[in-house]
Amino acid sequence: DNVGGARSKGVEADFKALLPGSVFVSLGGAYVDARTTEPFQDANGDVPAGAPLPATPKYSASGIIGWNGEILGINVQPGYSVTYKSSSPNTLVNDIPLSTMVLHNASVNFGLRQFELQPEINLSVTNLFDKAYTSFALNTLGTPASITNQPRTILLTLSLSY
Repeated sequence: DNVGGARSKGVEADFKALLPGSVFVSLGGAYVDARTTEPFQDANGDVPAGAPLPATPKYSASGIIGWNGEILGINVQPGYSVTYKSSSPNTLVNDIPLSTMVLHNASVNFGLRQFELQPEINLSVTNLFDKAYTSFALNTLGTPASITNQPRTILLTLSLSY
């Protein structure tokens, strides 16, 4: 929609640290207040000034913790991450709100950097707890149509560098 006028105010912060023992941490977060600044007519009805903009969560955050080390001559890099997004409207009239989302991911990488092709094996799991969250929704004739995030995905990769 052409809303005629909107504004977005907020703050974002990011913190990264390398801790003793080769542990690394990354934390980030944001607060966003994005709204229309004037009333107008949408295809789905009246939208007042001050309506939240669609698919713009007010709060979001992420965190990663990992380690980079060597065990028996093998470079090992395990990691764990969490992503959070607060609920948000799906459209300007917000007929189907988008729910709060919390996703967990884990991975471990094994590498042999001392060899010529530097083989690496990576095992990763996205959406560790297999939670479904609506990322887009639309009212249609009958049942609302929606798109959700990717289900739990387990990926094993082998890579060689030359």
